[in-house]
Amino acid sequence: MTDPTRPPPVTRLSPPGDAPIDIQNFGRALYVATPQLWVTLALVIANIAVFAVQVVGFGVSPMAPDGMDLLRWGAAYGPKVVHGEPWRLLTSMFLHAGLFHIGSNMYVLWLGGRLTERMFGNVSYLVVYLVSGLAGAVTAVAFGHVGPLVGASGAVFGVFGALGGYLLMQRKNVPPDFLRSMRGQLVQFVLLNAVLSMAIPQISGWAHGGGFAMGFVVGALVSRPPTAEGVRGRALRALVVGFAALLLLSLTLVPLRSHFPEDPGVIGSPFQRRTAPSDALRDVVGN
Repeated sequence: MTDPTRPPPVTRLSPPGDAPIDIQNFGRALYVATPQLWVTLALVIANIAVFAVQVVGFGVSPMAPDGMDLLRWGAAYGPKVVHGEPWRLLTSMFLHAGLFHIGSNMYVLWLGGRLTERMFGNVSYLVVYLVSGLAGAVTAVAFGHVGPLVGASGAVFGVFGALGGYLLMQRKNVPPDFLRSMRGQLVQFVLLNAVLSMAIPQISGWAHGGGFAMGFVVGALVSRPPTAEGVRGRALRALVVGFAALLLLSLTLVPLRSHFPEDPGVIGSPFQRRTAPSDALRDVVGN
């Protein structure tokens, strides 16, 4: 993915009404708005560190961890999430079902995360990542995932969704050539992963879709142009939007309580899924 954020900094974008700014000037403006990138690196390190501790320190299989091991480490599992352990929605984002799982997620995060972090700023980007991951887990639990759910993919999809939201809302501030290129890459990303979600049972399409949708909405709401005025207050704006998103997700969990037993007995495999959507959200969506 193209990252135009390395040129030396300038102080502002071209004035409104001028010819569209070029990619180099846009990159300089992004650099000024967010001079340091540390959140993406920190997230990659945190995910790898958790995986390493599991494997090296506690003997969890690096290729195919057991479902009970994942559950003990904090995987999101419907009955436990809605009956007193909602923290699993967060911890599951830092757990992975094997080396290929974490490798692919961290590669995609590194690929798109740095540009997205530059566009949103460190705090706003972190908010997008976390609420998208939570939304992906809630969606998967509500609409079809039976066994323990793990992985950063909901959050990673949220990063790309937020990028789409930014391009939509800031399209007048983005160079046309760059805008067309990024739109094309986003469409390819979504289509490819939609095909993979249908072809590979182990992939939770609900988690991907929920994360992407939340990232898109939050990204659209908190996106700001990379100017001095646009940067001012964007972190506070993101925190307010993030809090509202958390409240919405919390309310979404309420009707799920009656659809999951408190003592489910033997859990399914880590990748076992329902074939039909749950009816648990009918009270929320009004169907």
